[in-house]
Parts: sequence; C-alpha cells; structure tokens
Amino acid sequence: MQELIAQVEELGIEINHTTSLVIIFGIIFLTAIIVHFILHKGVLRAFEKRAQASSHLWPRINYFTVWPLPYRG
Repeated sequence: MQELIAQVEELGIEINHTTSLVIIFGIIFLTAIIVHFILHKGVLRAFEKRAQASSHLWPRINYFTVWPLPYRG
C-alpha cells in the first residue's frame, strides 16, 4: 500500500484523509459496477434460457386478455 501512495504522491497529488477516502470509495464503486454488469449479463442469460425452455407451458397472452376494457381515446 505504501508503494501505491508513493506512486500517487510522485504524480503531485497530496494524500490526505479526504483524498484517501475518495480513492477507497472510488475503488469500491468501480468494483460494484463491474460485478453488477457481470452478474446482470449472467442472470439475464439464465432467465432467457429458462423462459425459452418453458415457453410452451404458458398460454399466449394478448392485449385483450390483459386489458379487456375498450379503448376510449
């Protein structure tokens, strides 16, 4: 960790309490975003496969089944 701090200070950025908190929260935020996208793609792919496998079990629902009232525009 000290090496990382030394490299950042060589760039001319002073490391104080606020800067270190911003760096830590930035790392946490970026990690969360990356994990979110990876899991999102995986979960969507799994749901899509399950939906395709079970599509023959579900009846087709059309507009009039869901909304039987006449449209009054």
